[in-house]
Amino acid sequence: MTPYIFKNPVLFLMLLLALPAAAIEPEVDTEGATPRPTATFAIPDVPPWGFESSEGKPAGVLVTLTERLSRITRIPVDFQLRPYRRAIAELRAGDADFLMLFDTPGLEAPGIRVGTVLESQILLITQAGKDTPADLEALAGQSVGYIAGTHYGEAFEQADHFEKVSVNNPRHGLDMLRRGRISALISFDEVVTNIMDSPEFTEYDFNIRTISSNVKGQLYMSREFPHTEYLPIFSKALEHMRRNGEIRDIIEEAKRSM
Repeated sequence: MTPYIFKNPVLFLMLLLALPAAAIEPEVDTEGATPRPTATFAIPDVPPWGFESSEGKPAGVLVTLTERLSRITRIPVDFQLRPYRRAIAELRAGDADFLMLFDTPGLEAPGIRVGTVLESQILLITQAGKDTPADLEALAGQSVGYIAGTHYGEAFEQADHFEKVSVNNPRHGLDMLRRGRISALISFDEVVTNIMDSPEFTEYDFNIRTISSNVKGQLYMSREFPHTEYLPIFSKALEHMRRNGEIRDIIEEAKRSM
């Protein structure tokens, strides 16, 4: 027996339109289609954004996000896990086609902006009850932990009045902070606040100061990339993912695994 909704096209159309975009989005099906050229994404080797998995493959927030972009757009992608500055250099040279990174005010964009991935804040974290000032300018003679390869703005990059101590990841940095091995920790909001709420750190009090807000993480396309038709396709897909919360969900999932 044919279901009633299929006998009533008006009712069927109303139900179809009521579905969220993600529910009616077609999955990848390239059988019989003309293959599109592969887009190469440079992934900064900065956990949790990018790192090498235990299987020796690129992993992290940006890898997951890029794989989702590929499924939505049906554009094949591959990954190059690179140190932060090398990733930027390869995008400029055309050795990589796309790169996601946070904007740095005052510096020339490394490529053509495709769209905004997320907005974040840069935080400076110190131990509560200590005399350590939560201010970069007042940290003379102190030690500040940071994740190597991450750009925290020109004020941090140019500062030479405090010691910069490289940490492996945000959890390592917080552990060093609570043990008194560093005076402060600088980090992006997404990668540290969830860790601070985990059981191993809840008994410790931290002072948190936002030193830069509304820092945008952008997707850039190389100016040397010949397939410029990909720009509006990826731009539209990014906007779709932002609207339906997929980017937020990917970041939240990464937080839970830190």
